[in-house]
Amino acid sequence: MKECVNCHLRLRDSQKECPFCHEKFSSKDEAPCYPTYDYKKLMVRQRIFPRIVAFTAILLSAASVFINLLTWRQYPHLWSVFAVGGAMYLWLTIGNTILSKMHGGGKIVLQTIGLSVLAVLVDVFSGFHRWSVNIVVPFIVIAHTLLITIIVFSKKMRWNAYIGYAITMLFLCFLPILLFAFRVATSFWFCALSGLYALLTVAAMFIFARKDLKDQFVSRFHF
Repeated sequence: MKECVNCHLRLRDSQKECPFCHEKFSSKDEAPCYPTYDYKKLMVRQRIFPRIVAFTAILLSAASVFINLLTWRQYPHLWSVFAVGGAMYLWLTIGNTILSKMHGGGKIVLQTIGLSVLAVLVDVFSGFHRWSVNIVVPFIVIAHTLLITIIVFSKKMRWNAYIGYAITMLFLCFLPILLFAFRVATSFWFCALSGLYALLTVAAMFIFARKDLKDQFVSRFHF
């Protein structure tokens, strides 16, 4: 593309002079100028931020345990477990979810496991009233299964990439039933609701999904 030095008119054809001011164009076309981008700094940021988050989580955990041991005589309670669990979940959320290049489906599965473990951990060290396994864990797996199901149906060109994670979440929906079967959970209705939602999701996939999604789902089980 040629540009007139007087009126700054740009032309793509082979004219030798400007049609307005008749100033001759330079015989040499100017190459387009793009802003420079420092990819090395970007790579450093992508590598250093997750490490900073991991170090911060370890530092907070170590400080909490140390303070808990120093104040044990005045306050004999393992409150540092909650601080360590929160710090580890912070690292999981920021370092391995927000800043991670992991697949979106993998992030959802990781958050499901992380939140469930954190809830059970808090419940166990606060007297284990079973609210985590009776209510929180079934709610988490149902909500995240719904989220990944919406993604599967909305991203039609990426069914193959998400269907494996969707199946994983469906299996996780049956986890509360196993907890009830082994008498870890005591609320049958919440646990059964999780399994029922998984069955309804599978039925919806076969009824409302297109043929290529059904083929992806069936091929995973080699029917």
